This record gives sequence, structure tokens and C-alpha cells, in this order.
Amino acid sequence: MHVRAGADGASEAAVRAACKKAWQTAAATTELSGTSFADVFDLAVVDVPPAAEDPVAFEEGVGAIKTLLSGVGVPGKVAKASDFTEAATATWQTASALLDSQPSERWLRDRYVAARAYEASYGDAQALIREWAPTVAKGRLVRGFGPAASTMMASALGSFDDAVSDCYASSAPMLAQRRQRLAKALQNDVNELYMKQHRTLSLSTIARYKSQLIKVVGRSGSVAEWQQDSLRKNAEKHFDAAIGQLMVTGVGEATRAQLTTAFGKQLTEVTQKFLESPPTQLQAIAAMRRKTGKAHKPPRGVRAGLGLVGAVRSKYGGGQGNLQTYAGYQDGLNSAHIMFANDGNIADSSGAEPPFWRWQPKLNFDIAV
Repeated sequence: MHVRAGADGASEAAVRAACKKAWQTAAATTELSGTSFADVFDLAVVDVPPAAEDPVAFEEGVGAIKTLLSGVGVPGKVAKASDFTEAATATWQTASALLDSQPSERWLRDRYVAARAYEASYGDAQALIREWAPTVAKGRLVRGFGPAASTMMASALGSFDDAVSDCYASSAPMLAQRRQRLAKALQNDVNELYMKQHRTLSLSTIARYKSQLIKVVGRSGSVAEWQQDSLRKNAEKHFDAAIGQLMVTGVGEATRAQLTTAFGKQLTEVTQKFLESPPTQLQAIAAMRRKTGKAHKPPRGVRAGLGLVGAVRSKYGGGQGNLQTYAGYQDGLNSAHIMFANDGNIADSSGAEPPFWRWQPKLNFDIAV
């Protein structure tokens, strides 16, 4: 426990850093070398300002200290600092009596090994989770998240099992409990990322579906039933394919089919509300006015454009005309069209073979009065 004299004392982060550094120095030459401070100690920081400056905060600080120290020693209180060693010894003996005996050296060693294995396995998994977190926070999906997360969880649990493989059989219940805690922690972390991506996928698919509906409404003024069915099926297929890559083995109870079915019901509700919404109705009215209104009359004037028509008469492949094709381009009054035919050996109306290339320019006029 560290007691600070109000806000003037060192920050909690500085206190923890100093304690960790002191522990590393003290344990460097012992068998506990490499053990983290958090595995051995629970540090509590309590603020106790002078009673003259802040009586209320002083009483709260003293109460917090009493709460933290309550239950230590047989009488339940530590009257002074010199009594702490005796109280700690009494507490240890009481705990040992409840266990019928003091923890054996084997049990303590196996517990230490299990704690180290848990920390190492969970740390490796957290490194990968930290790589995924920024992508998910930006509202994007992690490609191949499901298989990668499943592999990560299996690898972490496998690393834990390998690290504790030399522990004694008597420690099996403790090891099983620690392994279960590791699996639960990994599942919680992965499930958080999965749920966020599930929501992102649902929202993005619905937004895409709405944009397709509004395009149909904007063109024709209404959406036919077959068009709704087609767009809804495409959205469900997209969701089903994407959610399959997000699902993680052992995380979540819903199956892929159940998630897709639930999303389909959500699309049905969204479709009805969206088509009845005021913005969509305005789009439909505008489309109907365009369809039933008078055509736009161009302004008065004379507009001209150039048209080019060409023909290629080749003797390729025997030159008997068994291959013909056309290509064209038009932009307003300007146009270009060309024909290709392998009929170069067939005489024209004059009895002569047609020329290989022939073209004809045209002028197009549009007069509005």
C-alpha cells in the first residue's frame, strides 16, 4: 500500500513504475528473477491529505486504509507498523490450516509456471489483437478475421499447454482452472472485435441495398416485387459470404444460417420503412413527373455535326463474305461508323472488285424554330 499526501504526492503511474523497478532489482539475484511485480503484489494507492486542509478527504482516506487492512491478523486490525509481520504470519497460518497444510513446494512451483505461461500466451494473443483493433475502430473489416482468430486462440492455448506440460499431476485442477480463464479472456477479446465487425457489415450491406433501391425508384418511380426480391437476395448473399469469414470457432452461439436468416428479416423491415419514407416518396414523384411530363424542347437555332461512314472490304479467308462486323460511335450530331467484311473477291454492281477501303463523310443538321 502507498499512502499519498493528497494531490501533491507522486502520481499513481510513477508509484507503480518505481515499485516495478525496485522489485526487478530486488528479485534479480533470487529464484524469482523474471517474475513480474503484478504476479507477486497487489499495489493500492490511497490519498490522505492533511486533516487541517481537507477533513472530509482525510476521513475518506483513513477509511480506505482501514478497509484494505481489515481482516489482516487474528484481531482484525493492525495497531501499528511493528505488528504487521506478526499479523501476516498469523494470516498465513490461518490460510494453511484451512488447506490442512502449507502449500507444497511443488504446488507453488506449478502455480508460478502456470502464471508465467498464462501471461506469455495471453501477451502473444494481445499483440495480434492490437494489430486488428485500429482497422475495426475505423469501421472496416479484417480480411480473414475468423480463421485467423481461431488459429490465434488455438495457438495461445497450445502454447499454454506446452509451457505447463512438466507440472505435476496433483496440480491438474489448478492448471485446468487457469487454462479456462485464458480461454475465456481470449474469447471475450475476440468476441468484442467480432461484434463490432458484425455491426459494420450489417450497416454497410443495408446502406448498399438502400442505394440500389433509390436508383430503381429514381428511374421508374416504383420498385417491382421481382426487383425487391433480386436486390434482397444479392444483399443476403453478400452478407452470408462476409459473415462466414468473420465467424470464429467457439465464439458466439448463433450459426451462420441463423445470422443470415436474421439479417434477411432485418432487410424486409428496412425495405418497407425505406420505401415509405418521405425522401424515397419524393424520388418516386420526381421520376413519375419526368415520365409523364412534356419532352424538353431545345432552344431555337441550327446545330451541325459531322458523320463518317467507312467500309473495309478484305479478301481475308477467301474473300467470300462469310465474316462481317460493324462498329459505331455517336455523340450528339457527331458520329462514326465502320463496317468490315471479307467479301473483297465478290464483284460489285459494276462487275469490278470493290476497293479495300471506302469512306463517306456526312453533315448532320438539327434545326429548331
